[in-house]
Amino acid sequence: VNNMARNEEKNAGILNRLYLQKFYDDSKKERRPPLHTLATGAEVRRWIPNIKGEISFCLYHLSGVRNYPEYKIVEFEERLQKAQEDYKKWVGRAIALDPDFISKSNGYVSKRKREEAAAERAAQRRKQNAALQQAIDIGIGGQAADLWDQWGEEEWHEEGEGEGEAHPHGEE
Repeated sequence: VNNMARNEEKNAGILNRLYLQKFYDDSKKERRPPLHTLATGAEVRRWIPNIKGEISFCLYHLSGVRNYPEYKIVEFEERLQKAQEDYKKWVGRAIALDPDFISKSNGYVSKRKREEAAAERAAQRRKQNAALQQAIDIGIGGQAADLWDQWGEEEWHEEGEGEGEAHPHGEE
């Protein structure tokens, strides 16, 4: 009987060790991937708060709250400089991949101004579509094709505008 209890304790210890190992493996933080491996703006934006956290960490330690030796202060300053450069690169890449993402200014844009800008863009698209449709109606096929090439199919079909309308090249 004594031997059975000892085996149960061993098994419980092994099970506990496996559980703790799985717990610590799951809680490990994922490392930030190299910037050139990310293909979308959303993937890039996912890691920007990580860089901001690193900047905050360095600023906290440089704020004079603690008395560090000179070499440690230099180390934090270098780390802060690198983090700031990384932040600029990552935000620039996010804007390049997704031009609607603008976090550079961190400024507040009121709902009214956002709506006005969206309405202005929609009016510009309607104007382009009207000019293209007029060229098609008049029968200036070559000019309509040039307008199509100039504006691109994305702008033509953006937000449902232009759907169902004739394609200048006869395609659809």
